[in-house]
Amino acid sequence: MAGRSIEESNPLPLYHQLKELLRSQIEGGEFPVGARLPSEVEIAEEYKISRSTVRLAILDLVREGLLYRKQGKGTFVANPKITRGMPGVTSFTEDMKARGLRPGAKVLKFEIAVPPQRVAVSLRLRDKEEAARIERQMLADDEPIAFHISYLPLSVWNAMNIKPEDLNDQSLFWCLENRARIILDEALETIEVGIADAYVASILGIKKGSPVLLFEHLVSSVDGEPVEFATNFYRGDRYKYYIKHKRQRISFMRR
Repeated sequence: MAGRSIEESNPLPLYHQLKELLRSQIEGGEFPVGARLPSEVEIAEEYKISRSTVRLAILDLVREGLLYRKQGKGTFVANPKITRGMPGVTSFTEDMKARGLRPGAKVLKFEIAVPPQRVAVSLRLRDKEEAARIERQMLADDEPIAFHISYLPLSVWNAMNIKPEDLNDQSLFWCLENRARIILDEALETIEVGIADAYVASILGIKKGSPVLLFEHLVSSVDGEPVEFATNFYRGDRYKYYIKHKRQRISFMRR
């Protein structure tokens, strides 16, 4: 880390200068994923700053997900999280490719069954009407990132004219649009924090009880017809969702 300095004359707080310096070193590859950082004492001595200043900088980077700490072992560079915003109705494949990652999928289970009531209502199915249910393990650069459970009306599934294993190589959205000729229009999505049970954890390669991001979405066609209801589990340690808000301008009239 030699050759770089932290200046007291700089208007930025010392901890902020150190934080940005460490960030540039991590992003530049000086500290690769999994690397152990020098101790707080070593960093403080090198830059002639207090240990509390070092701790503030490191804690900020831990909160951002760039670093993680192991009690009694030190501070390490974390595997960067995959970030997703609100781009519109996009598939997992499109999201991963947009981030320079190689998408993949593995169909774990396929069945024709009566879905839970709330799924049936969302898909506008008749009482006891069956739907196609697909479980898939979703991969990014061959690493498990998500577990998708999708329900499709049988009319939609049959219109694609594919076998379940075809979804190992092809995006579901691609098949809907190019095989079934359905124009996807909008998705209603909810997001919440969940805990992985033993089954979900085994698919995602994480420990039981680990935090996950739980997405549920209902995708509709341009005709307003429901196409897919999905429950998707994403690894909390590898996935981050961001939302950009814009303040609405309101004009007030004085009396």
